[in-house]
Amino acid sequence: MGHGIRERRVVDAFGFFRMLRGFGRLSAAASLLLILPGAATAAPFDYARYQPADLDVLARRKPPLGLGVDVSPMRSVRFDVTLVAQAAPCPVKVLKWAMRTSGIPKEAVESTPISHCIKVESPKGRQYSIFIQDGLTDSLAKEVPQSGKLTLYASLVYFAQRGPGLVVNEFSAQPTTTPQPHSGVDFDTSAATKKK
Repeated sequence: MGHGIRERRVVDAFGFFRMLRGFGRLSAAASLLLILPGAATAAPFDYARYQPADLDVLARRKPPLGLGVDVSPMRSVRFDVTLVAQAAPCPVKVLKWAMRTSGIPKEAVESTPISHCIKVESPKGRQYSIFIQDGLTDSLAKEVPQSGKLTLYASLVYFAQRGPGLVVNEFSAQPTTTPQPHSGVDFDTSAATKKK
């Protein structure tokens, strides 16, 4: 009889452990459901952080020696332009290096595909080539025709002889009262600054 009680206690103990394991799975599943919605929701694009700028004024600054690029701490700027040519592939090796040097976190640079440039015209009629995140190129082609007016929200990364090194993070077609969000990444150097 003592042997039967001992067996039952062992079985009960394993049953209890199985029950705890079941609760553990349920608890883990519930935790995952609570975490996932927050993880899947990206922070909204911070349009207010982008300061008004004049593209022609930005283009006046040149590298001190007239060669290469002059990398400065990244600034968020917005300005109005006319689209001259839709996105086309362009070299980005210098841009990627300059982005990291300007304070944009390495993870953001590596995880944000940028391989295209658009050609735009400033209000004074000067033309510039500007980098654009790959995630925005399809939306731009659908929403803004050639010669269409738009507002660009960009990261100013460097200065060069041909003009400023800018990366378009977002855009809005004109006329518009409120920008429509697209899939661009809002580069923010504050995270990198906090790590230092």
